Amino acid sequence: MARTNDIGQYVNELTGGVDNLKLMKLCYFAQGWHLAWSGRPLFTDELQAWKHGPVSRALWDKLVATKSLHGSTLAQPLGNSSNLSDYEREVVAAVVEFYAGQNSWTLRNWSHDAAWLAARGDLPEDASCSNAMSVTDIRNVFSDKARTDSAVPSAPLRPDSLDALSWGLDPEAEAELEADWAETFLRLADR
Repeated sequence: MARTNDIGQYVNELTGGVDNLKLMKLCYFAQGWHLAWSGRPLFTDELQAWKHGPVSRALWDKLVATKSLHGSTLAQPLGNSSNLSDYEREVVAAVVEFYAGQNSWTLRNWSHDAAWLAARGDLPEDASCSNAMSVTDIRNVFSDKARTDSAVPSAPLRPDSLDALSWGLDPEAEAELEADWAETFLRLADR
């Protein structure tokens, strides 16, 4: 499984380098959408509910170690983007394509969501905080967005999707399969 440093590196490769605030938010959104689309985390590194939104401490420490705290984060490699699977790369690319046109402060404000608020508890918005954010809360936030928001990134096709195209079925066989299961699907939909 990739680390946030690997995700940050891939974000930089896709964008040509972004500032640290934007990098942290793009990593957060990538984690959230990966959770919503696959049910699994993109990375295992903890996200903390800092004052300016979710931050990966592991990625922050790498930025400090490489002295990449100001300006573009392309100065030094942050991680190894080849640690990402093809699907993970597609998720990060979809997130970058969707959010990269926004400025850092807009992304910061968007990251102040229910998962961030839950981790911070009763702290004021401008208070320092290093509380860990719940992966379940993050998944819930992004799953809700997927269901209710009309403007969301386009989900890549999962490699383990059970669609007819991934099985290599011809249209006639696909229609027959759908007909065989139609009654079962209707019963399940009514529950």
